[in-house]
Amino acid sequence: MQQRELGLVQIISQPSNSNMENFSEYAKHYDVRQDAEGNLAFGAGKSGLTPLRPSNPAVSLSPPRMDLQERLIDFQKKLNFGFTTRQLFDLDAITSWEVKSLSINTPIHPMFAKNRWLKENRPDSISKDLYRLPEHLIVDEQATVWTAHDPRVWAVLEPSLRLASLVIENLPNHPWFDALMMAPREGIPLDRLPDNSMKDYKIFRPRAPEKVGNGEAKARMEKLMQDVFEPRLRLYLSSATECPITHVSYGGQFAVMGHFDKAPQSVIANDVNLYLSMAYQMLIPMMEGQLSSSELLVEQVLLAKTFLHGFMHAISFARENFVGNRFLYTIAVAVARDVEPFFDLEQEIE
Repeated sequence: MQQRELGLVQIISQPSNSNMENFSEYAKHYDVRQDAEGNLAFGAGKSGLTPLRPSNPAVSLSPPRMDLQERLIDFQKKLNFGFTTRQLFDLDAITSWEVKSLSINTPIHPMFAKNRWLKENRPDSISKDLYRLPEHLIVDEQATVWTAHDPRVWAVLEPSLRLASLVIENLPNHPWFDALMMAPREGIPLDRLPDNSMKDYKIFRPRAPEKVGNGEAKARMEKLMQDVFEPRLRLYLSSATECPITHVSYGGQFAVMGHFDKAPQSVIANDVNLYLSMAYQMLIPMMEGQLSSSELLVEQVLLAKTFLHGFMHAISFARENFVGNRFLYTIAVAVARDVEPFFDLEQEIE
């Protein structure tokens, strides 16, 4: 599962140079852009994000200026899913509007509660030292350990977890979730798959409308929560720079793990836990206090969405690999079976 969290807000950081007199307005907010070698990518005091002025066909740009403009356009489009900052500004996707703060009184779902978040990040992981990451919060220069039990970290997590809980509360009546929980997985006909693709993808389809919302999906979800998630779910914060399983970058990650002192084929049911991680880098912009109200709302929704994405993977895995609290397979077999299924016509759309 891969979640890409890119965009303007995601690169916000307190400008590293305390003398900001010559910084552009965007550099003051989003920092000066550096290349991979640590050199200034677009010049002193430049973020690379300032909206470009529309080109004047009557004015010829010098080769160096043309090269710079092309690099800026390429950088902005890579960062913003194909859009330049000017295009986002024109679409009001970069807004200065003040919006109401996220105010949700929904109780946090028991599976998301603070006591489910590990105080040590994956103490049973061979990579555990990688995630004991003391960081300095820019706002007060005090070190923090990245766990949900730090009050400053929890204050940032809590609104998004309440939003995620609200979504979970209303999911059982949604046709997609009903199908995820109740519909059988079917093989996709080979003529619908590209020649070079995997052949073991599965598909699940929406059930008849009269069955959606009849309580079956809710009952099955609640049983999974009781039988599987209550004893086995572990939540933790990790680094987005390296996943402990795949060693690639993720904003959120679901994984099923046993104890590393045992060979995978010998891991028994009682050793298997479900892990859901969130990258602490997603929290930093919200902890630094630089975001506008609209940017903060975007980040809170993004965090909730990323968390829910991983949680749906966990639900799908549990549905397919457990009967009651009994784990049906070895981890290796279960992970191999856990190819993300397509929903209805999703395969053709992708």
